[in-house]
Amino acid sequence: MLLTRSVAAASGSTVVILKGDYTLSGELTISQPMTIQRTSHRFGSRLFFTGTGPRSIQTTVKHLSEGVDAPISAAFRIESANVRVLDLYICCQYTGTETATQFGADWDVGILVKSKSFFYGERLRLDGYWRSAGIRYDVTAAGGNCDGSTLTDVWSKGFWGLLIQGAEAQVGQPMDSGDLRGAGGMSDFTATNCRFFGMDHTSAVRYLDTDGGAALLDGLVGPNSLGRVQGHRFVGCRFATREPYVLRPKNTARDLLIGCHIERLSGFRVDGVTAITKSMVSVDITASARFPRLIGTDIHSCGTSSIAAHTELERLACHEEGVAVPNILMSVAKSGAFRTVAATPTLTGSTGALSGGTPYSVQVGDYTRNGNTITYNARIALADVTGLAGNLSIALPLPSTSAQEVVVPVMTALVNHSADGKSIMGLISAGSSAITLYRVRDNASVSNLSASAVVAGSTFWLTVTYPV
Repeated sequence: MLLTRSVAAASGSTVVILKGDYTLSGELTISQPMTIQRTSHRFGSRLFFTGTGPRSIQTTVKHLSEGVDAPISAAFRIESANVRVLDLYICCQYTGTETATQFGADWDVGILVKSKSFFYGERLRLDGYWRSAGIRYDVTAAGGNCDGSTLTDVWSKGFWGLLIQGAEAQVGQPMDSGDLRGAGGMSDFTATNCRFFGMDHTSAVRYLDTDGGAALLDGLVGPNSLGRVQGHRFVGCRFATREPYVLRPKNTARDLLIGCHIERLSGFRVDGVTAITKSMVSVDITASARFPRLIGTDIHSCGTSSIAAHTELERLACHEEGVAVPNILMSVAKSGAFRTVAATPTLTGSTGALSGGTPYSVQVGDYTRNGNTITYNARIALADVTGLAGNLSIALPLPSTSAQEVVVPVMTALVNHSADGKSIMGLISAGSSAITLYRVRDNASVSNLSASAVVAGSTFWLTVTYPV
């Protein structure tokens, strides 16, 4: 058609698509630098891809010893650096009345960037049930790279709304240094004010219960692979889906989310009956994702167990379920950084916890981190000791990693030291998550401070420095 011929001929210039709806059954291949845009108002030009897309594109995600990738189809096939696509509605055609097992036209990818740099997309909408991704970066070619890509005000859905896919190592083996698939990598990617969704069928029934979602970043590509696919920045973006993963960074490094919103959509599992709960949709920052950072990012109604367990995650001013979560600096690469973080102290008993309506009149604390050491300050004043029983301890904001015990000076008021007690001290045992409180006596062994020693008004002050 005329549009296909215009794209093929427009090297270094601009192809303007007139206002209207266009039906296409073949891919658009862009093999020269150019700009493709509409001529009227936003989404005035709508491209509907129908039928079954020609699966003629070969990727090299699989290791050669494990066979070849199944070929895929793409509506827009970007085979050149410096391509710009603006103000278009690109749809894998569907009617909106499909049943849960119907998905309209059969195409894999809306926009495929095939190891080419400086792609720029702005004010785009990738709609429909793309079987692989609304937008996919193929980072598996032996030559070229996907560096310097920018997405601005883009709305995209599909099996993955956004897929950054590098090569995979042979199963059970490290990446071969001589394997050059995706050696150029992908870095310096920025997405601003974008929205990414999974398949999210109009029936509210999942496409799969095991895979898929709003965004996957997976870049095991070549020697020192974790330095190849890296530096992805998301600013003011939304990730939302009812599919299994809202956001899944895997083999990738230095991903940064600033002011983003991550949420689970309501719906049903593939059976069409079982309602999807929080634990069924997760933000999965895998253990192989290096130095991820979340700043001012909200997470709503999603599973976050991998976030809590990640040892290199940096998180600042974030919320989960509308509640602020502790700011943490876990990355050893930031060993020279200082940061003061609020940390609410709690007093607990070994056989009974505080259960009164308002157990504390004062409960304040913070810690300052310098590399792998923190200084923790805390003050607790009790208002109601109902339920408190057993030996007393004060929880630490982060577990100690010291192989030795750490002694903690403690000042108190309205605490019974007993007749032969001289002072109260705390002790952090090796690897402990709490300060155990003791009576220190003259010419006698120490004994645990028990709940019977405190009353309403009892107050504790402490400052301790320890390794984490």
